[in-house]
Amino acid sequence: ANYPNKFTPLMGRIDEDRFQLALRARRPNGFVPIATGKIEKTSNGCLIFLTYTLMPSTRFYLVFCSLIILLLGALTAFYSKNILLCLVALASVVLIHLIAWANFKLHRKPLHNMLLEVLE
Repeated sequence: ANYPNKFTPLMGRIDEDRFQLALRARRPNGFVPIATGKIEKTSNGCLIFLTYTLMPSTRFYLVFCSLIILLLGALTAFYSKNILLCLVALASVVLIHLIAWANFKLHRKPLHNMLLEVLE
């Protein structure tokens, strides 16, 4: 594919039998998926096994914030003797993770399409 203005759409690293690629973002986005691939040679070509993950820093941030929200919700519920506050904290964590998962799936499709274009 021809990309004007020297903007390459993918960034990452490629080794002999594995690679790790992401779409180059024009603006910061912590929810950009990373495609990790393993290449196995066969007699007719090769097989590529792909997995899509969030960046490690984004996964850490989600887990850390979730734990803080749940801890604060549990402490607040304990001191105020109101279990509803703990349920609100749990619902908030679930909502945050649903939004993060939806955003991840939204950004995974363009990366997948770009990888298919490059591999053709």
